[in-house]
Amino acid sequence: GVLSSCLLVNKLFYTITKSILSERMIFRSQNCLEAFAQCEKETLSGMRPKTLKLDRLYHAKQSTLESIGRVIDARCIETLEFFLCPKLAPPLAFFTSSLLSLTAAGSRVFDDSLLIELAQRSRQLQSLDIRACDLVTDTGIHAVGVHCKRLVRINLGRKKKGHLISDSSVATLVKNNPFLETVGLAGTFVTDVTIWELAINCGRSLRRLSLNGCRGISDKSLSKILNCGLVPDLCVLEIRDVPGITDLRLIVKFRRHQALKGIFLCIDANEATSACLKECEYRIDLLSSPLMRQDISEWVNGKDNDTLYTDFLS
Repeated sequence: GVLSSCLLVNKLFYTITKSILSERMIFRSQNCLEAFAQCEKETLSGMRPKTLKLDRLYHAKQSTLESIGRVIDARCIETLEFFLCPKLAPPLAFFTSSLLSLTAAGSRVFDDSLLIELAQRSRQLQSLDIRACDLVTDTGIHAVGVHCKRLVRINLGRKKKGHLISDSSVATLVKNNPFLETVGLAGTFVTDVTIWELAINCGRSLRRLSLNGCRGISDKSLSKILNCGLVPDLCVLEIRDVPGITDLRLIVKFRRHQALKGIFLCIDANEATSACLKECEYRIDLLSSPLMRQDISEWVNGKDNDTLYTDFLS
């Protein structure tokens, strides 16, 4: 683009343009990543990116990433995103005190040892997305909960090995992060204990909650929490394949209550649950309509204790 052309003007333009380009480094092709790694050391030196994103590099090699990590200055990296890069894990040099956001979704090599290093080195972390990182267990999550206390977004969802993440670690993380807005727990083995901890500690800030496939959750937590108003700003609720949630009436009432406040609650559920939600809405309407008519009739026909007009004429 235009910035690439600026590299060819003169030395001053080259220096300034290089600094701008290096702030956001995004690789969507394995060939581009390898070509960048093969650049001369003088070309890469001095690059201090704030954002480094690798997107869908299914066959990229860890050695290529390590060679880049040894040359660029990672001290300023704030956003680190490895999305669907199954063979890649962030080099330890990328875990700095400046790091605010890490995504390693779909990594087959990201494990507890890396998560512990991240927790100890990047304590200002605000966003953590480790969906489908099947090597991560309660050990790594607990370390994050102990050391990182400014989290706003977490996503621990997975389809495999859900038993490796449970209340023992997630409850600790939730207790120490009262400003969580987005929480993804799909497929994990958390129970009602975690949901209550989440509502008590983070309820005021919670906006998005994913519980798809969480078979340890029941009406003892979610329905009661919604009914008690502990999550006043919740606008996204994902409850696919959660057989323990059966009292959908309270969920419907909560959605209507949110609508009165101008908050549209998006509920993501499977077909059977969605049909039950519609049935609950229909039944609530049937019960409420006669009551509404009765209230209106009593108000219209009731005595209002106003002075009769004849009293004014006399």
